[in-house]
Amino acid sequence: MKINNEPKLDFDDVLLVPQRSKTASRSDVKIERKFSFYHSSQPWMGVPIIAANMDTVGTFAMSRSLSKKTMITCLHKHYDVDQYADNMFNYNYQWVSIGIKEEDIIKLRQICNTLYQPPNICIDVANGYTDDFVNFCGRIREEFGSIPVIMAGNVCTPEMVQEIILHGGVDIVKVGVGPGSACTTRLKTGVGYPQLSAIIECSHAAHGLRNGSGRLGLICADGGCRTPSDVSKAFAAGADFVMLGGMLAGCEECEGEWEYECVSCDRWLDKKEFRGCKVSVDAYGNCLKCMSCKAKETHQVIANREKESAKEILEAIGFYKYPNAESWLIAMKEKHKL
Repeated sequence: MKINNEPKLDFDDVLLVPQRSKTASRSDVKIERKFSFYHSSQPWMGVPIIAANMDTVGTFAMSRSLSKKTMITCLHKHYDVDQYADNMFNYNYQWVSIGIKEEDIIKLRQICNTLYQPPNICIDVANGYTDDFVNFCGRIREEFGSIPVIMAGNVCTPEMVQEIILHGGVDIVKVGVGPGSACTTRLKTGVGYPQLSAIIECSHAAHGLRNGSGRLGLICADGGCRTPSDVSKAFAAGADFVMLGGMLAGCEECEGEWEYECVSCDRWLDKKEFRGCKVSVDAYGNCLKCMSCKAKETHQVIANREKESAKEILEAIGFYKYPNAESWLIAMKEKHKL
């Protein structure tokens, strides 16, 4: 075993140092981005926040809500083909998720036939360090051409980011192994990488690639964001997109059944399943009690609705470029009792 003694950082290890700015108010900060992609011929413009393709988060209802703020939703894999025909309304902000089985290609072909054009695609596996994964990504690019934007992962090291972009035909590489709130990879296998350092190193590798037209490789930071401040830090570290799962879980736009527990004569708690996890929170989203869960005991913000969650995230990105960022981060830690 080779031991790497270089310091590696997670979100909790850093704060953003404020700098002088001409911006008078956070409302003046423009957080929309415009991207051209390494392989895809289609440009994209919007707020580079992506709802994760988790079972209860990547829903059509979530995509309808987030698209109003020009954010992306990676739809979960369990929708039937007919449901795409009825609910796909904006290909720029609704992305189709697939695995790497042959049945996934068959289903993607059926979706394309239903929609009359290839949608943007998210190829999602737990371990992106296999030849089968890279070859599958290349097959998708070869079959569906330059129209769709293809995002794939997950990996956490620079050399694999470049491999997936150059030989897998991927435009955006998902970076993050183990940091997600419902992910057990680190606990079960001991595999992972501190997320902030992974973003810094992988973004440098991706942005160092340029195609003949000068378009760069891109990354999406996937996992580890528990507060809006973490989203700001991910962008500051070089992420082009940030994917959120736990921060959006439990919103009204999520699928799953609500449960209600009476804790006193005038107080009720909302609970919603999140990857098999039932969590109790107060009106501010602070965890009061975690029920047993086969996957992992997860402290999850549930009471927030999508509108409130998105508002806090957008404010955080604005503060990332705002001179009072450090005091805001301290206030957020106090608010969420971190």
